[in-house]
Amino acid sequence: MDPNAFLSSFDAIVTLSNTEGPRHNVLEPKFTAREQMQALRESVRNAYKESPSQTAMSQICRCCVFIGFNMLETDEETEGVNEICKAYTLTLFGAKKELLDDVVDIAAHPLEEILRNEAPFVTAEKEYAFVTEFMRVHNALGFYFSNRDVELRINDAKQVLIVAEKAYRAWNDWFHQSFPGHCLMKDIPVLENGTLDRASISPDALPIYIVRFEMDTAFTSTLFFLAQVYTACKMTALASRYCHHTLYHQLLNKMEFSKKDWATNALHLSAFYSSCFDYGKALHCLRAGEYIMPEENANEETLGIVAWAFGKFYLHRLHYYAEVRRNCAPRGHFPDEFEGWWVDFPLDIPPPQPLPAIETFEDARECFKEANVWFNKALNYYVYDGCCTEHIDIKKDIAQLYAALISFEENRDRIIAMHQRRVALIEPFPSDLNFNAYPTLVRQLLFELGGMHEEMLEVYIQQKNSPMEGEKPLSDKKINAFTDKAQGFYRRFCDTWKEPQTNKIPETIDIDSRLPFFRSLMRLAHLQMKRFFKDPKEEYDNISASIVMFEKAIAFASSNPMNEEADAEVQLAREMATLLPVRQKDLWRVYHNAV
Repeated sequence: MDPNAFLSSFDAIVTLSNTEGPRHNVLEPKFTAREQMQALRESVRNAYKESPSQTAMSQICRCCVFIGFNMLETDEETEGVNEICKAYTLTLFGAKKELLDDVVDIAAHPLEEILRNEAPFVTAEKEYAFVTEFMRVHNALGFYFSNRDVELRINDAKQVLIVAEKAYRAWNDWFHQSFPGHCLMKDIPVLENGTLDRASISPDALPIYIVRFEMDTAFTSTLFFLAQVYTACKMTALASRYCHHTLYHQLLNKMEFSKKDWATNALHLSAFYSSCFDYGKALHCLRAGEYIMPEENANEETLGIVAWAFGKFYLHRLHYYAEVRRNCAPRGHFPDEFEGWWVDFPLDIPPPQPLPAIETFEDARECFKEANVWFNKALNYYVYDGCCTEHIDIKKDIAQLYAALISFEENRDRIIAMHQRRVALIEPFPSDLNFNAYPTLVRQLLFELGGMHEEMLEVYIQQKNSPMEGEKPLSDKKINAFTDKAQGFYRRFCDTWKEPQTNKIPETIDIDSRLPFFRSLMRLAHLQMKRFFKDPKEEYDNISASIVMFEKAIAFASSNPMNEEADAEVQLAREMATLLPVRQKDLWRVYHNAV
């Protein structure tokens, strides 16, 4: 069949297949498209019978891949794989520039044999004949294997897709060497609907442009499937690499994609680069996501998620440099080998630039302000009544902002004020939330509030023990009252496990809750020891209360086995329960000698 006529029909069928069907039968366009593609294939077969050619065989192959892929999408797995394996047979012959005698009853190549092949059989010797068909067949197989439930099939998907990637890279090198006037994808004129703008290409250059366009379009699908496979394998770095290149090629090819999904993926990619502490690249991805994200009918899933992502970016950066300041920053900056595959997104946004370190309070405050602006924008979309958990998460992020800023502050009164702001951000929620609806969230909030009060208490104690000019340390009574408040959050945390029938905490609790529950008991005991007393007898009695608390933690650990992570803390509880009575005896002697 005439190539132009075939492509016109083929593209129209693909467009039909991608349309959304009526609510009563959403798959209707796919079934209609399949019927039309089967009719197109039959026309090409008839033309092949009259005049066999590589062109006609490649057209049949392309039809088989579409039909097979279409069947996989409509859950006709066996039939779909059979069509794809027939297409694989066609590529075996086409790659050798050989013609099949019969293009109607094509034998499906066995899947087991396909999986034994670890290298592309399209070669420079045959001028990479059938290379685009080779790519399409392997992409379809990758899609099939990656959607199987069996874990082994993920590895099969990875194998066939890597073979496709090898084929593209080998072809790309050969293409550069063989055609001095070769073109790159960025030079290809592509219409807004994602099809090649043939009218603007000279007839002499058209064949080369077609090959480049079809290869890069197919390769974009390879990258997309590999990103999904590596995500399923929890190989974050590789998944991010292939996600980045998928997004890049989708823009170059103007392939049909959801702008919201593209932008959301760019925001997730930004989080990966932030985790590698390459904030310049992370910001570039953020700006790309912001650029592409649709602005019409803005909601929490569009501009809301953009604002939240920007806020998290600045929070991550401030938190990292706070850890640098405390000499406890994690290692593992952006891996050097990743630099080789970085590409700037072809958008009207600034290229990535290294961002300066945050070293002074003024630097930190500017970063804090930027993050706070974005978080408050996000709160406009994630309102409490409609997006309860997300709204609270953003408030917790703002609380973390203050925690990071504290590392750059030296004035203890201002540090206390920032801790108070952290508390004020989330303190209302545990009482406001329905525990039966949000048990995990309520517990997390109570535990975090206990921790915030502990940190504030440490500053109060520092002021009391080593007061600085202008400070007004709290009295013993006020510090002890504040200790009561801190303990109150941990007690409320523990009380959430009380059984309604008995109003008592069971002897054993679920395994996932044991470590935080145990740590809450330990914090209650440690806080008890932070009280201030002028009378040795009162201090003596307080130590008795602390011993009881440590023994309670030890008893809990005995009846609720935990992982090795808790071993050191359990041992500490035992040591405290042993050492505190010795301290009591010393106090007893002091008390009686004084009397």
